[in-house]
Amino acid sequence: MLITFKKPMLSLSITTPKPINMLILLTYTAVNYEF
Repeated sequence: MLITFKKPMLSLSITTPKPINMLILLTYTAVNYEF
């Protein structure tokens, strides 16, 4: 589940480099560490 969710997130961050993406990546890593 986490691996399949990782790919779209990486592609999303590459396609749209914005300050909001930094926040999304930070929250994603936080959730990853929780699990």
